[in-house]
Amino acid sequence: MSSPDVDPAATPSREFDRLEGSIDRLIAALASARKETAGARAEKDRSDALLREMSEDGQDPAALSVRVAELEAENAELRGRLERGSRRVDRILAGIRFMEDNR
Repeated sequence: MSSPDVDPAATPSREFDRLEGSIDRLIAALASARKETAGARAEKDRSDALLREMSEDGQDPAALSVRVAELEAENAELRGRLERGSRRVDRILAGIRFMEDNR
């Protein structure tokens, strides 16, 4: 009587090779997971240290985030103003050149 889960053509050697391959893949996956975990821990430690440093300096990370957003908006507005000013200067220069050419 043979079991339906057992391949009668499979030899113990072939099954051992399959098992060994599975174990090798599991070991590689475990090593990769450990490496990723170590990287995540290092990143967490850096973030924790930065947060502690900010807290010791009396800086609130949430307030800093709001301030950064405000400064980015201000930068965008200033860039727009510079661009508009640059276009005006170009028009003025074009007018001056036109008047000089027509003298």
